[in-house]
Amino acid sequence: MGALADIYGRKILCISYGILYSGCCLTKLFGNYHLLLVGRILGGISTSILYSAYDSWYINEHINYYKLPNEWLSNTFAKATFFNATLAIFAGILSYFLVSVLEFGPVAPFITAIPFLIITSSYVMILNEHYVNNSKSASTSVKTAVMLWITNKNIFTLSVVQSLYEGVMYLFIFIWTPALDILTPPLGLVFSSFMLALMIGSKLYSILLENNSLDSKKLLHLSTFLASFSFLICSLAISDIFNSYIPYTIMTCYIFFILYEVSIGIYLPSMTYLKSQVIPEKIRVTISNVIKIPSNIFICLALLWIRFNQENEKTNENIIFSIFIVCFIATSITLLFSKIFSKLYSETIIKSYESEI
Repeated sequence: MGALADIYGRKILCISYGILYSGCCLTKLFGNYHLLLVGRILGGISTSILYSAYDSWYINEHINYYKLPNEWLSNTFAKATFFNATLAIFAGILSYFLVSVLEFGPVAPFITAIPFLIITSSYVMILNEHYVNNSKSASTSVKTAVMLWITNKNIFTLSVVQSLYEGVMYLFIFIWTPALDILTPPLGLVFSSFMLALMIGSKLYSILLENNSLDSKKLLHLSTFLASFSFLICSLAISDIFNSYIPYTIMTCYIFFILYEVSIGIYLPSMTYLKSQVIPEKIRVTISNVIKIPSNIFICLALLWIRFNQENEKTNENIIFSIFIVCFIATSITLLFSKIFSKLYSETIIKSYESEI
């Protein structure tokens, strides 16, 4: 999908996002396994488009067409993260209202999303795209992206951070509900609290950036540290040592889930900005999707491992504890690689400056 976007433009993929995800939502109405599987495939394709094509389209318009200052990108991505989280809070509250108050059932939020998806695609249709790419071959675009991914140290180290951090992020989506299950919380409201924390993180990113306290690469490093620290505390809290205080340890986990969401609020604009600086425009979407392959493999292996543990009748607490350990190790690796990237990127900037002189 990424190669097609880089050849034919990002607009067509952004339009298809709303259509494909609407199809994914509609399949939730049926109890047929094969239809639900098709829905998951549509959801996977849509998610890939959502997290690559839109950003790439905007970056091209910002840098190449309107020729706006690069520094403004960071602010834009921080605001996008902030308002995305704001809308997600309202979505969480609306979902809770539809499911728990009106008792429309768990499918109601998916069906409610469809009109918004169609409106989004309709709006994208009227926008102009200013994109030119001379490449006519999807295979050439993919080969170029893979070679650049392997040979460019900046892109490779940044991709390690993205793959592991976002792998943990998607794994967290599966684990937070069973982890908090003993407290029987209203899930829509818990989700909204996570999004509020994400908003705080994005605002913190903007404040630190505007005050020249930290730049994007250092903020990326900060986000990986907060994530690693959060999962370390969660791992300790749910371990056998604290088993006699389970209600309190679960509340501790919730508090550090909030801190983890703050780290995501810092991570998202940092990563998007840094990718805009190191990935070439002509293969931006392709390489963004190539980078996601290791992340998807990580998630699949983790979910298979969870399934294996369930079949071997491991307790829920043991499974959650082991997942927290995996998340801690993965985020610790991102902490290391974000530091390596910071050094490499600084050296690249210095060399670029010296060559201009």
